[in-house]
Amino acid sequence: MKNSVLGLLFFGLCSTGSVWAEAAKTCSIEAPVVAKYKIRVEVPGGVTENTLQLWRHNNQVAIRYPKTLVTEMWEKTKNDRLHLVKIFEKHKKGIEYQPFEISGSHDWSVKRQLVSNEAISKMNLIKSTGQGCNLIKNYSKQTNRGVRHLVWLENKALIKSYIETNDQRTTTWTLLSTSRKQQEIWKKFSALNSYDTVDYTDIGDNESDPFLTSMINFGFIENHSHGFYDSQGNTVHKH
Repeated sequence: MKNSVLGLLFFGLCSTGSVWAEAAKTCSIEAPVVAKYKIRVEVPGGVTENTLQLWRHNNQVAIRYPKTLVTEMWEKTKNDRLHLVKIFEKHKKGIEYQPFEISGSHDWSVKRQLVSNEAISKMNLIKSTGQGCNLIKNYSKQTNRGVRHLVWLENKALIKSYIETNDQRTTTWTLLSTSRKQQEIWKKFSALNSYDTVDYTDIGDNESDPFLTSMINFGFIENHSHGFYDSQGNTVHKH
């Protein structure tokens, strides 16, 4: 009986440890995740709403715009530079940008979480609630452009909500859902990595390609980097 009790106790401790280990893994910044956002922009002339998806897996991040079926797949290279493949799902093709072809900041945190660590560090912490995976931090900052409010999931490195208000517009980001289904995430990146790509530097030699002509006409081909904030904390409005 004593051995049975000890066995049950040991099993219980191991099980609890496994649960804790799994919980720690799922809320890790490095854990695979897909987060879906609604972006609402209010201006004097009206309101527009769009959605954005943030996919993360290992050293790759995919920022997908469902409305245009365009995905920016970012990868951090070994020397901490950024590599980009802009995927056009409708055509099942992509345009590849080497690190030297990407202008602007190469701050990985901007791609990984849509807001840079530096920008967050420059905001004022108002309050913290919860703990562990559920730790939420509320930030605010008054600038000469207006007011910013950020609700931040600290141990998941995800925006829960963000509001920026000035005289001309109010931009609101709202987290709609998150998923940690690794098989779904792996399949997504596997599909994105399987598309044929054209290097950005070779576009001039292939302007007769109907796909590239279409992308040029729609203004999708550029060498700018995308970010919710740049490394100086300035808002970057795209899409």
